[in-house]
Amino acid sequence: MNNHEKKLILFIYPGYESLGIEYLSSYLKKSNYSTELIFDPVLFDEPGFLKIPLLANIMDKSDLIADLVVKKSPLLIAISATTDNWNWVQKLSKKIKTKKNIPIIVGGIHTTAATEICLQDPNIDFVCIGEGEYPLVELCNSLANKSPFNKINNIAYKKNEKIIKGEILPPISLDSLPILPDKELFYSKYPFFKEGYIISTSRGCPYHCTYCNNPMYKQLYKGIGKYYRKRSISHTIQELICAKEKYTPRHIKFLDESFNADPLWLKDFLKEYKFYINLPFYCFVFPDLIDETLLKLLKDAGCYKIQFGFQTSNSNIRKNILLRNSKNSAVQNLINLAKSNKIFTVSDTIIGIPGISKTDLYETAKFYNNHTPDHIEIFWLRFYPKTTILQQARKLNVISEEDYIKYENQIIFKGNSIDGDKISFFDRQMAVFLTTIPFIPKFINKIIIDYKLVKFFPIIPSILLIILKRLLRNTKYDLIQTQTYKRYLYFLFNKFEDYKP
Repeated sequence: MNNHEKKLILFIYPGYESLGIEYLSSYLKKSNYSTELIFDPVLFDEPGFLKIPLLANIMDKSDLIADLVVKKSPLLIAISATTDNWNWVQKLSKKIKTKKNIPIIVGGIHTTAATEICLQDPNIDFVCIGEGEYPLVELCNSLANKSPFNKINNIAYKKNEKIIKGEILPPISLDSLPILPDKELFYSKYPFFKEGYIISTSRGCPYHCTYCNNPMYKQLYKGIGKYYRKRSISHTIQELICAKEKYTPRHIKFLDESFNADPLWLKDFLKEYKFYINLPFYCFVFPDLIDETLLKLLKDAGCYKIQFGFQTSNSNIRKNILLRNSKNSAVQNLINLAKSNKIFTVSDTIIGIPGISKTDLYETAKFYNNHTPDHIEIFWLRFYPKTTILQQARKLNVISEEDYIKYENQIIFKGNSIDGDKISFFDRQMAVFLTTIPFIPKFINKIIIDYKLVKFFPIIPSILLIILKRLLRNTKYDLIQTQTYKRYLYFLFNKFEDYKP
């Protein structure tokens, strides 16, 4: 009997369902470990959705979570970190370590981008760099068997004040993943996650957008394998058949960063999907790779919503600063085709891009008024560690050398933007206007644009702007928002019974 038989690995995750954790759990169970999830609902503490510090402090359950961790006494605690939730990771890790010295590993985008900085936290024992399926099992084996270890692939830790890093493994073949990830980790306790089934047919993205983490991963795997990979059609359909039979979801959400990056693959897939699955779905697409034939295939297979990045109507900025070599005409064509096929459209727009002027923002508004999607999603530009746009902002003197170092080390949060002092009143006014364009008659929008009247718009506090954006979104077309509302109702009315040790 192995020393690690049925040892518990405890995952902690905030806010949403995590496909990555579900795959990690599947691999651990395959290796004869047991896994559990402690889910932190982080009510009123979600930057970009709903952040109200006073209510967040009242609803904070980190002490209860830490007590529950101690009671369960796992072999290892595994936490996934983005830069946005890094403060949450540090706070929770400290509370756990204060009560009991249980090993903690943190993985995800932030630990990959800022490995050394993460390991400066004395409460974090290990970090994972890149993919974690095989490395996590190897680390658990070493801990369970109490065997000495020096270097574990994709794992970094501190020993005698020195950081030890294992070799980076090549990216795994996606068809080696289990047919069904461990959905029970989330579904068994929290029924609101069953509303829709999330799945990805790929990892990574073939593009090089400067504000995204994908270029960092491509650099990490340079020379050892391609970061952008697709699953086979048969492997993906097998999962969906099993999911449809086991969970009876109402609809599907494809998490691929660009669902149509391989149009030939997608066309073949959609035929299989319609025959075997035939459930409503939505996805993210790259506008330049959509034509009328593909759009009709998407619609015929059950697609009811597409989301895409536009960011700005200034094609020079988009090409040279964002490295998105796409055309305005492609976005215009996509919106028109989607409307004629009754597919709901969401267009992403970024405010705060280096080099963007007020005139550019008015031109973006003009484009949207002429070619109006069903919803316009506004994002403030965020400078994340190891992103190309952070380097560009430094060269253009958009940020100081001091701020550059801070951004490389950790995110700077001030309200709804990363650095509120650098988001102007006009930016905030334009955010309100862009958000409301689909709901205001075109002739009124035209007057506002032609006479530059956005300067008279009210300055809406960040929290109110977020609420406005959510109220304007049609929840029929937004699985994540629907689940979020149900999560709030679930935890507000169930009084956190799950967290009593």
